[in-house]
Amino acid sequence: MTEDGYASIYTTYDKSMAVSLISALRENKIKMIYRTSTETSSDDVLYEVCVLEMEIDKAHNILFGLKLSNQEQT
Repeated sequence: MTEDGYASIYTTYDKSMAVSLISALRENKIKMIYRTSTETSSDDVLYEVCVLEMEIDKAHNILFGLKLSNQEQT
């Protein structure tokens, strides 16, 4: 949990999944923060999505729905 009451719900190197989750959370009006981090020598970008603690269950439901949807497409 961050000092602002946000908790990390998802961390990934998959940019398309991170963007999908961020978009879905915005559509559902869930307050969030997201950040990226890399090492200077790395080409990989790590994405972390955080939501307010009181929104964790709703955000997880959205995340699981996205993951199921992606699995059905493959």
